[in-house]
Amino acid sequence: SKSLGNTVDPGEIIDRFSADTARLFILFASPPEKELEWNDQGVEGAFRFLNRVYRMIADHREFFLSQAPAPDSADDEMRSLLIATHRAIRKVTEDIEKRFQFNTAISAIMELVNELHRVLAGGGTLSSGGRWTVLNALRALILLIAPFAPHLAEELWEVAGQPYSVFQQSWPEYDPELTLSQSVQIVVQINGKVRARFDAPPDSSRDELGSIALAIPRVRELIAEKKLIKKVVVPGKLVSLVVR
Repeated sequence: SKSLGNTVDPGEIIDRFSADTARLFILFASPPEKELEWNDQGVEGAFRFLNRVYRMIADHREFFLSQAPAPDSADDEMRSLLIATHRAIRKVTEDIEKRFQFNTAISAIMELVNELHRVLAGGGTLSSGGRWTVLNALRALILLIAPFAPHLAEELWEVAGQPYSVFQQSWPEYDPELTLSQSVQIVVQINGKVRARFDAPPDSSRDELGSIALAIPRVRELIAEKKLIKKVVVPGKLVSLVVR
């Protein structure tokens, strides 16, 4: 606060890292309804992430020259990237327009960057459909990051050889069918405390979820030599164990 004299001069951050870095850190570090705790390491992390995005686009600008047609189908690796792209578009769109949760929108962009890196770092020659999938993911990445890092996005749009301004482009659209979860995360509670998590198909039965939870090594360790008093299973959400 000003009264305590512990405010941070944004000018110093902007001069050292960039306005985009300051903006990204502020939006990512905390949801709007909570106070922001300034963290120099967080600022540096935002700076590194933006540099990672820049290198990813600059090092793979040749994809923007590709005239590859959309594939009729995708192999497992490319389908994973296709799904990640559409999920990121949906998450960022809804977090901006409906929930105003900019920190989780940025987190979704980071997940897309990780998936892109996994595909691009694999090496090898991509099929025509693979090039199309990567191109669309890279293009979506620039458009999605534009509200949070406008200067970087504009520069990347130019680096990619795209016409006009990035802010004259249509917002990317997602295919709802590609955003449906193939699995859900189940929380395991022991005496009211979260002790483990696991992924399971959305249609898993109570018995199946209970069996999976009890087979987790960490859970077995925590309930060893204790009596299971109660087991509550909420399909698609949690397994709650009460032990003594």
